[in-house]
Amino acid sequence: MKKLLVIAYEFPPIRASNDRMFHFCRFLPRFGWKPVVVAPRRPSAWLPAFDPRFSVPAEMEVYDAPAMRHLEFLAKNLFLRVYLNSIFFLLSSYNVGQRILREQGEDIRLIYATVPTSACLIAAYRLSQKFHKPFVLDFRDPHYPSWLYKKEFLNSLQHARQIITTTAVYKNELIGQGAPSERITVIPNGTDLSTVTRLQKEENLPRSSAFTVIYAGGYFKIYRVETLVRTLALRFKDRDIRFVVVGEPEPGQERMIAFAKEQGLKVEFKGRLSEQDTLRELLKATVAYNGSSHPGGLGGKMYDYLACGLPVLGYNPKGSSTCVFIEKYNVGLTTDREEELVK
Repeated sequence: MKKLLVIAYEFPPIRASNDRMFHFCRFLPRFGWKPVVVAPRRPSAWLPAFDPRFSVPAEMEVYDAPAMRHLEFLAKNLFLRVYLNSIFFLLSSYNVGQRILREQGEDIRLIYATVPTSACLIAAYRLSQKFHKPFVLDFRDPHYPSWLYKKEFLNSLQHARQIITTTAVYKNELIGQGAPSERITVIPNGTDLSTVTRLQKEENLPRSSAFTVIYAGGYFKIYRVETLVRTLALRFKDRDIRFVVVGEPEPGQERMIAFAKEQGLKVEFKGRLSEQDTLRELLKATVAYNGSSHPGGLGGKMYDYLACGLPVLGYNPKGSSTCVFIEKYNVGLTTDREEELVK
């Protein structure tokens, strides 16, 4: 079986905002490819763990490329957590990748880097140049490197055999960075329907008797979770409407949670749940909230919402990928104005 070397920063047992790369690697053997994955394997304050039930198949080769575990008192600073950790992972993944290619070089036909983080991209480019292997770049999000690696980033766009991204907006961003348009393929995010089907069949989960608005995903500011709490939940405080937020709070979001408690809002913060438990919450809800201030993003959670039969309430810029998707497929309502969102 042919092998490909995968450089991935977010991979079980490390928590990821999206399981795209894990499912990709899980299905590859069906198409004659065996993934050899380089990823952080030990959780820390910098890299929270998945639910322990979310396990990697025993036959999948995964090598540990340690991410930063020192100076963990800095973990609350988002800039330091993302960028310092990314640099550390770049160095470790490159070193581990070299060792694997020396040992298995004849069997490995391709190097595959998934972004975020941009450290994966730079490590893959360096390995490709040193060992003369073709490489593919998968931009799930437009996570571009700092000025320190700008030249290598631009070179990687020129040398990549293929570039994959998730929306047309992201494709245009990459073209603007110098990527050849003929080598960019848009492959949208998605979801694994088998888990949803199994839960529906085995557990027969009823919808909640109360009207329930749910959000499942990251608490980053761009996802406008604060609008869900401070505007919608506050506005409908005296109505029989529940709000459920699934996801691990990012630093600084504690104030939003404290605000909800002080105001007595009907908001349940579930924290980080496993994939299965998140889907259970979705299957019980009435409406899904999908907010984003970024024009390009169309995350995997959109497909989870639809797989669970939920209409979508969007708070997105006009013309954004999410706005266009909701309107094109008539899967809900979307607006870019708070007053319209309340109506």
